[in-house]
Amino acid sequence: MKRFIYTLIIAFVLPSAAFAYKLSVDSIPLELRENAAAVVRTHQMVYTVLSPGKAKASHRLVLTLLNESVDHLRLYEINYDKFRSVTRINAAVYDANGKFIEAIPSSRIMDVGEGGGFISDARMKRIIFPVNRYPFTIEVEYDVTINGSLNLESWSFHPNPYISVEESSVQYIIPSLVPFRYSGHYMNASFDSIRTADNTIYTWVQRKMPAIGKWFFSPLIVSRSPFLLASIEDFEFGGIKGSMRTWKSLGQWAWELNKGLDQLGEAEKKRVAELTSGLKSDREKAEALYRYMQSRTRYASIQLGIGGYKPAPAMEVSEKGYGDCKGLTNYMYALLREAGITSHYTWVRAGTNKSIIPAFVSDQFDHIILCVPLQGDTVWLECTSQTQPFNFLGSFTCDRDVLLITPDGGKMVRTPPFSHSYRKSTGIINVNRREASKGSLRMTSGGLGFDKNQIFSGKSVIEMKRMINEGMALGTFRADTAAYREITEGEPVSELDFDLTLNDFAVVAGTRIHFNPCLNGFGHQPFDTVSVRIYEVEELIDSIVYRFPAEYRAEHIPSPVSAEGPYGSYRYSIETLDDGSLLFRRKLSLNKGIYTGDRARELFVFLNTAARSDQRRIYLNRAQ
Repeated sequence: MKRFIYTLIIAFVLPSAAFAYKLSVDSIPLELRENAAAVVRTHQMVYTVLSPGKAKASHRLVLTLLNESVDHLRLYEINYDKFRSVTRINAAVYDANGKFIEAIPSSRIMDVGEGGGFISDARMKRIIFPVNRYPFTIEVEYDVTINGSLNLESWSFHPNPYISVEESSVQYIIPSLVPFRYSGHYMNASFDSIRTADNTIYTWVQRKMPAIGKWFFSPLIVSRSPFLLASIEDFEFGGIKGSMRTWKSLGQWAWELNKGLDQLGEAEKKRVAELTSGLKSDREKAEALYRYMQSRTRYASIQLGIGGYKPAPAMEVSEKGYGDCKGLTNYMYALLREAGITSHYTWVRAGTNKSIIPAFVSDQFDHIILCVPLQGDTVWLECTSQTQPFNFLGSFTCDRDVLLITPDGGKMVRTPPFSHSYRKSTGIINVNRREASKGSLRMTSGGLGFDKNQIFSGKSVIEMKRMINEGMALGTFRADTAAYREITEGEPVSELDFDLTLNDFAVVAGTRIHFNPCLNGFGHQPFDTVSVRIYEVEELIDSIVYRFPAEYRAEHIPSPVSAEGPYGSYRYSIETLDDGSLLFRRKLSLNKGIYTGDRARELFVFLNTAARSDQRRIYLNRAQ
């Protein structure tokens, strides 16, 4: 193993031509080409800790692009900022046979600002590899010097489900007297470590990871990618020392970082008193101050200095009227403190992938929210949105472990899940033979459904109609009207009303008309996996009346379908009403959980049954 470790280190300084014999597309194993748009030939990182506040990371990526669908991967960017500097870049291109085509000269490596509406001192080195005949291979090597970091860089062995990986390896070189911690997940990597006179060298290598062909259906996440977290116990960032020994000690560092940033000006203090005067409960006061904060601030990402961790002073946010998640949350914290209400600045990992590893103390977070512990209840506030209801987190931050930053240090707690998530469509569709069908629909949504439909909040009628037109797979149709409202008393609920014209909804075949009554069906595609996680309980409900010309009668109505299991239930039925019209009902419910083995296979059969049922059609025939 010792010889391999030194080979990995030396590989970064060998010329690319030494590896040309490995780069032919024909040398890629067949199982790695299946379902793959690209293949990582090798991906390597050697991370050397020089001191608690300084490190060097050497990267090498060799990637074969198999077809045009991954043309965007010709763009490669290396981020750097005040604390990270890029000291070396080499890049090259090879043809399908692994033959060297060209090296990318430094004059074609751009240095650009991060942009995207951020206030930031971050920049990036940008490489755009030239267009070549597919398949071809790109290679990039670079070194980054890090001056201050909470964590060592983590490593994902298989980050993209549509890309196969031939080999992925990571190596950490740690001074012998520095405590090193790591946590591997879903890994099948070989591992070894050796000691030298001054360092301990830890190495992981994982090979032959085929593309997964990942399949998503709303809250489903079908695959788990192998990854490694790494950390040293003591760190230094921005000249401030901290400890990763416990969540409490990490929270103590964050508390010290934020200390003194919650001061408000006299005018702002007076405004807090005015807003809370006459309000009886702390909850009423908190809601009034939250609405005030939303009304006079906007979100702007700020990454200046140690802005990745340290919030802007509350007084500065108050004066400027904008801030990032840290600054806005700290401002809200200051408003509540002035009103005598305790709250806690909270670190959270936001987005679809909710899971942190609570057993491994490290900075696994990327967003800030506010926790307000009231008597008999806890309120959670998302401070970056001007429209978010009070005490509503949304799928971005709900139902996950978070770290409260308190005067006593960090405390791990969990944000609440949605109590009930649903999207219910009701309405009437008038099916016509010679002209377009017309209808009126209302979509009522709560929980996760409310969260998704918030994209309509604040939009004009024209914008809402465009979004409806682009978001529903109904063939040639248009939304003629649109209206959206939110009911935020208690559990937030939204209502989206729209009229629509469907030009090719009904297919005419002689004396017959046929159409699919399921307006919000989900498409079926094959998938193969052994583990599925459903993050949220969710219900999709349809109750739609279909009317048609009096001379037509239902010739064929799809039979009822009922399916149920621990993962959820599905109901599909069509009922003939007294006036001859048809009432279509459908309800798909999914239960939160992790399903493996036979349960996962049963879930796939269940979803396939629902998908096929959603595609069935009603046939009408003109009475003789």
